[in-house]
Amino acid sequence: MSLQGVTVIILTVVVVAEGFGDGAPLSSCLTFFPKHDHVDKQICATPYWIELSVSSFIPSQEIDVTLMAPIGQTFIGYMLNVHRQAGDTEELLGRFTRFPSDSTKAVTCIGGKENMITHKSNTPMKELTVTWKAPEYEVGNVTFRAAFVKSFREFWTDVTNNLPSQSNVQQTVVNTILANKVSVDYDDCGKTMGCLLYPKYCNGADCDTGLTYTMTNTHTTLTFWAWTTPQSYVSVGFSDDRLMGNEETISCTYDGNIVTFQHGNNPSYYNQRQYKRDQLKDMASSYVDGKLFCTFTRPHVMNVTEYSSQITTYDLNNPYYVMIAWGHVFEGTDVMSKHTELPVTSLNPIQFNQYIIHRGDALPLLTQIHGILMLVGWILFGGLTTVIARYYRPIFPGKQLCGTSVWFQIHRAAAILTALLTAVSFIIIFVKVYGLTNDTELHGWLGIAVMSGVVLQLFGGLVRPGQTSPYRNIFNWVHWFLGKGVFIVAVVSCFVLFNTGFLPKVQEKFGNIMTALWIGLQVIWELVFEVYKRRRVGEDNKLNESTPTTPNILLVLYSVTLLALVALASLAIFFF
Repeated sequence: MSLQGVTVIILTVVVVAEGFGDGAPLSSCLTFFPKHDHVDKQICATPYWIELSVSSFIPSQEIDVTLMAPIGQTFIGYMLNVHRQAGDTEELLGRFTRFPSDSTKAVTCIGGKENMITHKSNTPMKELTVTWKAPEYEVGNVTFRAAFVKSFREFWTDVTNNLPSQSNVQQTVVNTILANKVSVDYDDCGKTMGCLLYPKYCNGADCDTGLTYTMTNTHTTLTFWAWTTPQSYVSVGFSDDRLMGNEETISCTYDGNIVTFQHGNNPSYYNQRQYKRDQLKDMASSYVDGKLFCTFTRPHVMNVTEYSSQITTYDLNNPYYVMIAWGHVFEGTDVMSKHTELPVTSLNPIQFNQYIIHRGDALPLLTQIHGILMLVGWILFGGLTTVIARYYRPIFPGKQLCGTSVWFQIHRAAAILTALLTAVSFIIIFVKVYGLTNDTELHGWLGIAVMSGVVLQLFGGLVRPGQTSPYRNIFNWVHWFLGKGVFIVAVVSCFVLFNTGFLPKVQEKFGNIMTALWIGLQVIWELVFEVYKRRRVGEDNKLNESTPTTPNILLVLYSVTLLALVALASLAIFFF
């Protein structure tokens, strides 16, 4: 984590697995869900079940647990853990002491020891018996919970069997989620509460996402929201910088009747769920007018326990960057999928005892630089390169610059600037994301095609045949065709980027409008140039280097149009 000082990031990104043939990862300890390429769990009744060797238990007792499949069926993957039947149902209890080590392994989750069982291979099994040892202290009635995987796209979660305790211990009552409707009085922003609002131009109700906060001597209350679907989540996190990794997160999931608040952290590009330990209170959530609103109160200081047992403390008395992320939950669960839209991050660290209005954006600095360089390179210099070559060869008739026609020097300079800006932008983004990413893979490949075409164009310009060469006409056509082709691919790349679902929807909408405006104006201007050129050629019945075919004032107006487009298109990067 590095970029700028201290940061509050709110990120909830859950890794999407392609299937785990060697067992469930540590991130499944509390989510307890096989993340098989966005596949939802089966909603029909499970054919599998759990059998227990006893009908009740006492502390420290060992119990045989058998995962069973019906006759003629098998399972190739599984998870098994134990938690309280009521009260704090998050904490995983006891320890698995015996299991077939050739096919099964015990996983240590969040401060426990060997408190979850999972497979080591995807060998089909008809049944599996393991031994679970109860905690040494009384925990009350418990629930054995299993997940069965029949195939990559067919699995069941939340297969349970309850086991009562022989002592009638009363479970501790924990804070519950209130049925209150969550609302925000935006007029109080900067007065009695602090706010983070996005997009940068919004004032409250028109904001797509945001956060409010107030602080007392011991607790901080946060309300956050995002424009999303009813089956979704919103997540807020706290980090020392604007890069993902090592953040504490609080997430709110909503799927009709299933509403949860989750404590977690991002060790890297995924989220690990943590025990809340009843530290969150005044929790409430509501879905209103296409936005999911969530609110909670937390102590200033909360700890995150890594699966390596390392403990990290987050104290809201210190400033943090804040990021808001949102996405979908798997159907009928509280399990968060990886968000597709970029999270919104506060531009500055937030000091939670200072009630001011903060703004955020979705694009990291290097990505913004990449976008600006591409805009300048292709809207401005790419357009000039094309127009000068076709319509302004007679510019400054009879004049030469460094031994070559003025039009050619301008054309070559614009082409070189286009290439340089593209190359720098290309290097920046590949350094930023370490190569291609799944979210923008097609945009990346199109970018590679553009960069390759630019290099070929420059190389062709260096080895072009002389004016009297029999190959000059062929070169001219190939040079024209390749130039137009690269320009079209660059345009397509822009449209692809703004339709991947990768950017916040308001930014994608503005980006699509600006790209369409750019192409529309480019086509209109080229038609104007073409009309003037054909009119003058028709008048003179001849085109040569000394015959101006297009008024120079049009070139000035065209250049001003391109500059205005660059400035306006830049809003798609800096204004969101």
